[in-house]
Amino acid sequence: MASAAESEDFVLCDACGHMIPQGNIQLHALRCTAPPTQASAPPAAGGSSFDSEAEDQMLQAVLDMSRREHEAAAAAAARPAAPAVEHPAPTQTRRRYYRFERQDLDTGEWVPLDDAACRYLSRAMHQGSQGALYEVRHVEGGMVRGCGYDVTFGSGGRGRQQNRMNGEEEDVRWTEVDRDSLGDGPDECEEWACPSCTFGNTFPGGTTCVMCLSMKPGCRPVPLERATNPPPGGFREAPPPRRDGSGRIHPPARPRQQQRQQQQQQQQQQQ
Repeated sequence: MASAAESEDFVLCDACGHMIPQGNIQLHALRCTAPPTQASAPPAAGGSSFDSEAEDQMLQAVLDMSRREHEAAAAAAARPAAPAVEHPAPTQTRRRYYRFERQDLDTGEWVPLDDAACRYLSRAMHQGSQGALYEVRHVEGGMVRGCGYDVTFGSGGRGRQQNRMNGEEEDVRWTEVDRDSLGDGPDECEEWACPSCTFGNTFPGGTTCVMCLSMKPGCRPVPLERATNPPPGGFREAPPPRRDGSGRIHPPARPRQQQRQQQQQQQQQQQ
């Protein structure tokens, strides 16, 4: 064995007692896990630059480094993981739906708007809008066609709306209802741009641009006797606006409305 060690340049490992090639000292030191022994390796033959004491020091340094790496890895594995940062879930406000009603100008009675209008206006209110434009079908010269109405959301469940054709204004109110009571249709439709004013209309089932009152391409007025799906209270007559000498537009005169207002004033005076 001595002659083989001298010819092949082997050295003795002090830790495990194995003979290892001179060139594999560092690799063996990383793999050797045996406790060190008191045996000392004979000096390397063949003109090696390593003596026994230098080899012992080098092997011990490598073993210490390996031991420290294992201890650090074990300590890291035993250390409790940092708690995951909890991000609060985004708060979602439940969309509320409302039944809108208008106060008839002639009778003073509260008439509900159709389901599509209620869904559309509820969505606009949920988005934080101060008002919205929507469509109402009414009778104009014996023909049923759509007309844009401009609603302004006030406070306390009350607001105002204006007919964009003749300037008439009436009160509106709303109360919260269950979504199922407003039909199965969508809250709004895919936007279509008016070819006249380029306004983007999203009112579901609309036939008229609510901004400039131009008919939607492919739509036309329908005779009253052929009109279907009337709104609550039936189709109402929309008289044309009045113009003064300067050409300014004023809401049309409604005899029944004037009579009702006079009666209300007389009742207030009597009280």
